[in-house]
Order: sequence, then C-alpha cells, then structure tokens
Amino acid sequence: MKNLVIGFLSLSLLTVSVFCKEKKSTPADKSAREISYQRLFLITRSLNENQVIYEAALDEAGFSIKDPVNIYWTIYGKKGTTTEPLNAIEKKIGYGIAITTTTREEVGFYVKSLPENPIKAVITRDEDETTARALMYINGEESVVSQIYIESKSAFPLPKVIYIDITGVSLKTNEEITERIIPKK
Repeated sequence: MKNLVIGFLSLSLLTVSVFCKEKKSTPADKSAREISYQRLFLITRSLNENQVIYEAALDEAGFSIKDPVNIYWTIYGKKGTTTEPLNAIEKKIGYGIAITTTTREEVGFYVKSLPENPIKAVITRDEDETTARALMYINGEESVVSQIYIESKSAFPLPKVIYIDITGVSLKTNEEITERIIPKK
C-alpha cells in the first residue's frame, strides 16, 4: 500500500512538473505582446445591442502583416459585457473580411456581406502617436467610416436585411455623412 501511495505521489508530481512548467518567451511571443489594437469601426444591428468590432492590429512597424484586422463581438448581457470571436459562418458570409492588400501602412479589405464597398485602413503618424483609420466612399465622398448599422427583421433561416446605413465623416467637408443601402430583392 505504501508503495502504491508513493507511486501515485511521484506520478502526480511528475505530471504537475511537466504541465506546469513556466513557458519560455520566444521572439514570436514578444512580438505578439507588442501588438496594440485601435478601433476602426463597428457594426450595430436592430436585432439586439450586440456589436461587431473591427480593430487595426498594430506593431512598432505599422499594421501586423499576419493578422492586420482583429474582429470580435461585444456582447451586452444581464451579467455584464463580454467579447466573443466570430463563428465560422459569420466569418465566411456575414461579418468576416476578405483582405485584398496588406502593407505596413495600408490594408485593403471588404466586409464579406458588403463586397461592393471596399475599405482601406491607413496609418497616420505624428511625433508621438500612430493612428489607424478606415476609409470608404460614402455617397461618393472619401470618408472615415465609423459605423455600419443593419436594420433587419427576424426570418428563418437568416434575418432579412431591410437596409444598411454606413456612417462616417467626409474627408472633403469634415461633416458626418450617411449612405443607405437597400438590398436588391
């Protein structure tokens, strides 16, 4: 019995030492910790107050080449606010993006459900700050997009989109501008 207990304790200590070893930092880990995120724009919907957030992933050189845009849900619930990644269907046909170009200074992409509305994320730098912005043509004017609103009604199997409002600030007039898109039937 004593040998059985000693054997069990030895196995337990070995398991703990193997699985609880401190992870060594690699250069990839260090660069991952140095990535910062800046909000580009968000999508809100009429169905609930949850939001899809689009952020620029920046490191010291500019946009992260591997994953330049971070996308996730902000879920507002009775127990507080949480975040969740997009699921596979949302990435493929809804809120996911298709990246068309990536450099350290600029990322071209479009939201999968809005392929006719390309977005260009750009970086501006001054002495002590790097800022990312999402540019899109809204009513024919190049604008900094801030929000996309989707008005829809519940339907099976997917909600039916009534209209989409794209809102931003015109680079030409520096005034808020909104374009309404009504899906083709």
